[in-house]
Amino acid sequence: MTIAKYLEHELLDEEAGPLCTENDGTLVCVNITSWEILWELLESHATASEGSLAEIESLLIKFSSLPVLPTGCFSSTPHLTKLLLKNCKIKELPTDVFSELPLLTMLYLDTNDLSELPCGVFDNNPELIHLSVHDNKIKSIEEDIFSNLTKLKTLSLSYNDINEIHPGAFQNLVNLESLQLFQNKIEYIDPGLFGTLTSLKNLNLLYNPIKSFSSEIFSQLSSLEELDLANTNLDLSVDGLLSNLPQLQELNLSENPIKDLPENFLASFPNLTKLLMHDTAITSLPENMFQGAENLKYVSLVRNKISVLPDNVFSNLRSLEVLQFENNQLAAINSTHFQGLTQLTLLDLGENNIETIEDSAFKDLSSLVNLNLEGNCLTKIASDTFNGLTSLEVLTLRINKIKTVEAGSFAHLISLLILHLDNNCIEQISGGVFDGLENLLMLNLKKCSLTHLERGSFSALANARLVNLSNNDLEIIEEGTFVGLTKLEELDLTSNNISAIKTGALAGLDNLRKLDLESNLIERIGDNTFDCLTSLRWLSLKFNNVTLLEQNAFEGLNMLQLLDLSFNNLDFVIENDFKHLGELKFLYLVCCSINNIISFNSLSLLEHLDISGNSINDLDFGFLETLPALSFLKIVGNELSVEKYIELTNNYPEIVINDDTV
Repeated sequence: MTIAKYLEHELLDEEAGPLCTENDGTLVCVNITSWEILWELLESHATASEGSLAEIESLLIKFSSLPVLPTGCFSSTPHLTKLLLKNCKIKELPTDVFSELPLLTMLYLDTNDLSELPCGVFDNNPELIHLSVHDNKIKSIEEDIFSNLTKLKTLSLSYNDINEIHPGAFQNLVNLESLQLFQNKIEYIDPGLFGTLTSLKNLNLLYNPIKSFSSEIFSQLSSLEELDLANTNLDLSVDGLLSNLPQLQELNLSENPIKDLPENFLASFPNLTKLLMHDTAITSLPENMFQGAENLKYVSLVRNKISVLPDNVFSNLRSLEVLQFENNQLAAINSTHFQGLTQLTLLDLGENNIETIEDSAFKDLSSLVNLNLEGNCLTKIASDTFNGLTSLEVLTLRINKIKTVEAGSFAHLISLLILHLDNNCIEQISGGVFDGLENLLMLNLKKCSLTHLERGSFSALANARLVNLSNNDLEIIEEGTFVGLTKLEELDLTSNNISAIKTGALAGLDNLRKLDLESNLIERIGDNTFDCLTSLRWLSLKFNNVTLLEQNAFEGLNMLQLLDLSFNNLDFVIENDFKHLGELKFLYLVCCSINNIISFNSLSLLEHLDISGNSINDLDFGFLETLPALSFLKIVGNELSVEKYIELTNNYPEIVINDDTV
């Protein structure tokens, strides 16, 4: 069994009885309530497998209730090398409880109720390599508790109540590589606590209320590769605190009251590849902040208070791939800020106060794939704003104040696949705005105050699959509006003020699968309105003012499978009003003021019909004879008598009536 498998979240089946099964060489026992039951199960398993208890090498007991581990409880399994006691409600450990397990290499005591580790409890386990006492209630670590564990490589004491660690607690752990102390109550760390841990590669002190740091505390950790000091009250005021960590690759200083960064403070980390400094009090970056840290690949400076970037501040980070700078206070971007970042693939500048971006500010970012400028104060996109971003695939400009997008603004973005322009103030899309975006797949213009779309506005988007124009102020869809969108599959026009769709307005949308016109002001569906949408599968016209369906309103919709006309005012009798819809399977006519239904001729494949909430007070169910495939009918909210419902259920038992679970 892998450690990852052991740690994954599981749910206890409280109704299941005690059980032991084998999984990848590990004997797994659950719901154990006594040691007698455990050994009965183990002996039964050994007998069935023609073995003995002494041959068991790996044992996992979880989701059990074994508050006390009695002396000698593992005497019958002397060859155990892995023992994992997870969520067993263990409250105390006798000093000699593991004394008969000299071959043990892995011991996990996670998620129990231990308040202490008695001295000597691990003295007879010199082969231990992995020890975890994660998620208990331990308050202190005594001096000699690990004194005999010279082979130990990983030690986890995280998620406890530790507030005191004896200065010599780790002195014999000369081979220790990983030490997890996060989420405790440590306030003081002796300067020599880690002094002998010269093999340590990973140290995690995250979420401890440390009151002060000595300059010598990390001085002997010459092999350290990962250091997490997030939320430890660190302020970097101690000289030399992080000066002797030549192998450090990942450093997390987030959620600390850091205000000022020392000059060249990263110069001591020539191998650093990942730096996290989010949620601090930093207001500025030193000009030489990244000198000596040329191997950085990932930098996060999220949720600080940085308002200005020094020129060329990142210019020596030639290996940088990810720069996260969202939720700061930047007001302007100039052409030097990201100079030299030729390997950058993700740049997040969201939620700043950016008002201006200098032309060609991103010109060196030839590898950039994702650029986020969401939640800023941009009012204009100029034609050279995105010059040089030839690899960009995702551009997010939502929630700005953009009013003007110049023609050719995106012409340099030859690889762009997704463009988010929603929640702006654009009002009008002119021809040429999207020139160069031949590879674009998704365009989001939701909630942009658009009032008009020029003919051919989208003509350059030959490969677009989805266009979202919802929540705008469009009133009329003119002929030729969507010319060029020959591969479009989904068009969202919900929540506009559209009162008319002119003949030919939807021409060219040969591959459209889904059209949403919900919540508009359409009163009439004229002949041949949708006749060019021969691939359409899904059409919603609900929440309009439709009062008239002309005879050939749905001409051409030969592939349509779902039609929603709910919440309109179809104040007439339905009689063969849906011809041409031979493939229709779902029809919704909820709250449409329908008076009666005579027939649905041509809807031979219809499976689901919802006519609830209408004004029907009498209904001849003979119309169901024209719907041979119907399996669901919803008619609640009408004025039909009980007798009518009885007639319906008796005569058409194969149809499910009014069951919303279908």
